Amino acid sequence: MKQRIFSLIFTFLLACGNLFAQSNENNIEKFFRTESKFYVVVAVLAIVMIGLLGYVIYLDRKTQKLEKQIFGENNSLSQEKKQ
Repeated sequence: MKQRIFSLIFTFLLACGNLFAQSNENNIEKFFRTESKFYVVVAVLAIVMIGLLGYVIYLDRKTQKLEKQIFGENNSLSQEKKQ
């Protein structure tokens, strides 16, 4: 009996949550589109993602350079790593 009541309450809360979320998304979406701020948000997100991608590429190149310095100078270390 407790499980049935719990499942009914849980289902009700999920249904209500979806209703509220839909109304909020529509209002927020309308606000961004009417104020032309939607494109500003997309542009900022794109700039941040490009910056993160550039930083990851920079770190990868720096790591490769350090690996070449460490394992290139001392062949015994590179052979130990391969084993």
